Parts: sequence; structure tokens; C-alpha cells
Amino acid sequence: MMPQQILKPELAWQGMVPLLMLAGLFVFHFLIEILRAPKSRTTGGFWTLLVSLLGVVYLTACPDQPVGAVVHKMWIYDGVTRLGSLLVFLSLAAVTLIIPKSVEESGHLGEYYALLSGAALGMVMLMGSNNLLVTFLALELFSLALYLLCIFLPDRSTSQESGLKYFILSSLASAVILYGMALIYGATGSTWLHEIGARASQGGLLMIVGSTLLAAGLAFKVSAVPFHVWTPDVYQGAPTPVTAFMSVATKTAALVALLRFFPMTLGMAGDTHDGVRTMWAIIIWSLAMLSMLFGNLMALSQTNLKRLLAYSGIAQAGYLLGAIFMGTPIAKVSLFYYLLVYLCMNVGAFVVVAALEEVDESLDVHALAGLSMRQPYLAAALAVFLFSLTGLPPTAGFVAKYQLFSALMASGPNPLPKYLVAAALVGSLMSAGYYLRFVVQAYGLGPAPEPHKQIPPTYLAVIATAVVAVFALSFWAGPVLEWMQRLLGT
Repeated sequence: MMPQQILKPELAWQGMVPLLMLAGLFVFHFLIEILRAPKSRTTGGFWTLLVSLLGVVYLTACPDQPVGAVVHKMWIYDGVTRLGSLLVFLSLAAVTLIIPKSVEESGHLGEYYALLSGAALGMVMLMGSNNLLVTFLALELFSLALYLLCIFLPDRSTSQESGLKYFILSSLASAVILYGMALIYGATGSTWLHEIGARASQGGLLMIVGSTLLAAGLAFKVSAVPFHVWTPDVYQGAPTPVTAFMSVATKTAALVALLRFFPMTLGMAGDTHDGVRTMWAIIIWSLAMLSMLFGNLMALSQTNLKRLLAYSGIAQAGYLLGAIFMGTPIAKVSLFYYLLVYLCMNVGAFVVVAALEEVDESLDVHALAGLSMRQPYLAAALAVFLFSLTGLPPTAGFVAKYQLFSALMASGPNPLPKYLVAAALVGSLMSAGYYLRFVVQAYGLGPAPEPHKQIPPTYLAVIATAVVAVFALSFWAGPVLEWMQRLLGT
């Protein structure tokens, strides 16, 4: 008899640091909640913020790390994973500082931080996944955490509706993804991404159907049309910090998963006879086009600031899917720069929303009249973030859109990316109408200022940091883009 071989996993500890930090934080929070007496339980906010900031420092300040395959090649730590993880750590640090009174008074802050760190762990796992099994496990890990975070305030009917709707629709998306993975395995005989890419053109109809189902599930996480229907209600009903985290981190994780899976395995057609890859290019192009146009069109009729940002996120997903469609080195750099800018302006806008809720301000467009007299700092910050989301200079939103549109225009004779640029320009013009309407209302005449209401200092710190970042990423875009190019090897 041949002696049985014991599989020894290949571990690259340097690349595992982001995973180990989040996994340790996740386990730490649960152990603290279980082992300590109820009266001595820690909120965990300090440790969550500390680990988040240490992760940011590690991912930015450490020298370039060409680690590659990690954990027996099932997880990859490269420039794509590193930049995606940086965005998740930044999002986690921001939402750790904005805890609403309702969450503090619930008595379950430990569980709240545990779920946040668990969601972040799943997102980082997803972005580096090199195997369909790891992809599904990562999706389920962060999805389960987000289900509970959306319904974290069970006394509010809107929170209950938000959590239930997200649970039902996301469970359906997970089932679609799993079935798609099964079909891909049946077509290629492998769950490894590189092997799937090598055998994709021989997969035939089974491969096309399976990869279509997988894309549909990931498009749900990105909030792309027509898989966007859950987004406005869930964003409005969930606690605002959770909404801010979902709007950036979930979108980042799903987009990076698309970037890793499709352009690197299925999305680039080698010739006109490569049916599977040509079909994929058309699918991603259609998702981008529909999201840009319908997201902006539906946002025009919104009167609630939180729902407006939800529909805005749908449109922004369309712009970002354009970079996925291109799949070129310059498009990848533009994608990550846009995501970094989007983090600053979108999280900043949601923190302003959270601050308005803390001082009992209505989020209706008409109720915002005179906000500049009642809360001048919040009104100014909101104007900066909405200007940046519109893409007006000198904000970073203008530079991000310029970089992305330039990457799409550099497509050679292929006309499809140019159609995306045309749709994006039309969408940007429409977005000016609904973004600027809220700014005009905030600086219009309104009720006389009431006695000053205190805004938590941590909220102001996050807002101020986001405002500075929106301008800093515009004025120093060159060094940031060069750093991203170096990490991505372009």
C-alpha cells in the first residue's frame, strides 16, 4: 500500500496579516461578550478602531509585498486584494466612530462591533478568493453579519422591514450564486479560478448559464440594475452607520470579486469566436449601462436624503462596472481610485445624515430649508460631498470621473466603452439636478435657528476628515494614482 500523504497548507504569513487581524478582532468580541459579566462587558469600540487603523497603516506604509498565493493558493494577497482591503479597513474605522444613541442604549454594543468585524472579514476573504468554495463562504460570512446589522434595532418597524427584506432577497441571491458555481464546476471540472479561465471557452452553454447566474448574484451585492430593488428600502431602514458601511464596503468587495473573476478568467475575449467571453463582455456592459441611466433617472424623484444616496449608489455602481467591463490596467487603477474617492464622499454624506438624525433634523428635502442657519458646519460638509458626487471641480469626484472616463475612451476601435462614457455624461448631468436641489434647499430660507444641539465630536471628526480627503485626493491625485499603479503592477 502506498503511504497516504498529509496535505500541508502553504502559508505566507505576511499576506495573511489583514485576515488574521480581522479574524482575531471577530473572535475577541465574541469571547468578551461570553466570558465577562454583563455589567463589565466592554463596548469594544476602542479595539475595533485600533485594529482598523493598524490595518490601514500596514496596508499603506509597509513596503510593496509581492506575496501572491496564500493559504494553499486558495486566497491571494496581491495589489488588488491589498487596495480592496485598505478600503474595507477605512470604512470600518469610520463607522466605528459614529455609533447612534439608539445602538448605544440597546445594550448590545459588543455584538454590534463583532458583527461589523465579521462582515469586514468576509469582505476581505472575498476579494482575495482564488477558489469558488472560498468565494461562497466569504459571501455568506459577510451577508449573515449584515442581515443582523440591518435589523439591529428591532423596536423600529423600518429596521425590521430592512433586515427581513435584505435577508430574503440576499438569500435568494446566494442560492443563485451557489447554483451558478455548481454549473461552472460541471462545465470546467474545477473550482480554481485559473483552471476555470483556461477551460472557459470549452464550457459551452453550461458555462455561459453558470457564469451568468454568478454574475447576477454579485450584481445584487453591487446594487446594479435590475438587481437593485432592495437597496432604497434597506438603506433607509438600517441604522445609518450600517448603511454607510454597506454602501462602500459591500460594493467594493463585490466589484473586486468581479474584477478578479471575470476579466481575469472569463471577461476578456481572445477572438470573435470566443462565445463565452464575448457574452460576458455584453452582460457587464449592459449592467453598467442600465445602472447609470436608471439609477440617475430614479434619483430625480427622491425627496428623502437617505433614499437619494441609495439611488445615487446604484448610478455610481454603473460607472464602476464600466471599469470592470474594460479590464485594462489603466481601468483597474481608475476603479480603485474612484472607489477611494467614493468612500470619502459617500461615507461623509452618510455621516452627515447620521448627525442630522442625532439632532432630530428631518431628512426630507423641504425640511432641510435653512439648515445652513441651524447647522452651518453640517450644511457646508453636505454641500462638499454632494458637489463631489456630482463631479464638480475642484473636488476629487471630478478627478475620479475624469480618470474613469479617460480609461473608457482609450478603448481603440471598440465603440462600446464610448457608449458607456456618453451614458455616464448624461447621468452626471441628471445627477446635478437632484444633488444640487438638496444643496440649494439647505442654503435657502427656513425656520429660525433653534437652540444649539450638540453633535457628538466623533461625528465631526469623521466629517472633517472626509472633507479634507475629498480635496486632498483632488490636489494630490498624481502620487495616489502612481502608488496604485505600482501596487497593481501596471
